[in-house]
Amino acid sequence: QDWDLLRFGRILVIGAVYGPIEYGYFALLQYGMPWYWQVLLDNFVVTPLIYTCGIVMNMGMRDGNLSNFCQEWPTKFKEMFVVGLPLWLVMDTITFTLIPLRHRVAVTRVGGFFFNIYCMHVLNGPRDANDPAAAPQERAKPALNGVHLKEKELEKDNEC
Repeated sequence: QDWDLLRFGRILVIGAVYGPIEYGYFALLQYGMPWYWQVLLDNFVVTPLIYTCGIVMNMGMRDGNLSNFCQEWPTKFKEMFVVGLPLWLVMDTITFTLIPLRHRVAVTRVGGFFFNIYCMHVLNGPRDANDPAAAPQERAKPALNGVHLKEKELEKDNEC
């Protein structure tokens, strides 16, 4: 099997910790705050904290240490925040005005799923072919028997 158990474990830990905390957070916001303040608080105070915690958790579980945090955080945070802000402003407006409290975690996690797909497309997706800085990188591609070959080696093998 080609399961990445370490990645699965990271996702499981983040999901198991984040869901109950998110429900409590939504319950606190529900009472005593108008929806527009909920949207602003969520996007400009809580979301930066969540992104930072997520970056720390991923780095800690991926690398086993946080020695590169100061170098990686500004770039990762800015990319996630800039890409996510338009989506989450709309998503939070819908969530805090139309979705009942008991369904908010599920709705925001579905939104988060699509946010992850969107981020992967925007941050890692196709680049302008005329941009020399966007030259394709050699990526490992799986071959038969689990052996990884570089793209150029695969192309060479496919030539007639």
